[in-house]
Amino acid sequence: MPGFQPGLSAISGEFVIDFATDDVLLPHRVEHQVAAFRQAGPQCGMVYSDAELINEQGQLVRRHFRRTAQGLEPRPASGWVFADVLARYFISTPTMTMRRATLEQLGGYDETLAYEDFDFWVRASRHWQFYFQDEVTTQKRLHPQSMSRKGYRPHDPYLNSTIKVCRKALAMCRDEAERAALAVRVRWELRQAVRWRNHPEARELYRLLQKLGHLQPLDKLLGLWVRMR
Repeated sequence: MPGFQPGLSAISGEFVIDFATDDVLLPHRVEHQVAAFRQAGPQCGMVYSDAELINEQGQLVRRHFRRTAQGLEPRPASGWVFADVLARYFISTPTMTMRRATLEQLGGYDETLAYEDFDFWVRASRHWQFYFQDEVTTQKRLHPQSMSRKGYRPHDPYLNSTIKVCRKALAMCRDEAERAALAVRVRWELRQAVRWRNHPEARELYRLLQKLGHLQPLDKLLGLWVRMR
């Protein structure tokens, strides 16, 4: 979040919540998440939870996680979650409470990016564990005109930032399983970029997928298609 870095040096507490003013922090959240850190242990760098998604009038729309017979969807992950973070989105950003030491080790957020959460998840999960708290601690407000709802349209700054983070993630991968997890993410981003005719970004994503060595037949067809644009 732009403007966050100067404040980080002034923080004296053990934990940090970076919170948008239009979301709702429920009264029990701080107490329960601090307790979750104590339970998870000193290697835990971030606690996150379920959230209620509300509209602009404050009415409940749904929860972040769907509860099915097979469990929660998207499936939350706890512990060493680097590969999970690479492959898919499952964390509700406003529910995050971070250990200050984690942010300090990372040097704070990368403010060259259009959004910071994916980059934080990737860099933090390489060295710290995450903990999923199975309760609602936060209400996240949905806005019809939010930037995230305009994702993948031409000139979307979020997509360029995602590509930058994926490049960072590739440099952090230690084994083939992690590279395969990152390929899942890059493949998804490639298909969205092609769908919305973001041709330069699609070409970058295809090249990244080539580096990962996980090209599928459809990926090759998409790569041929974007090279012709």
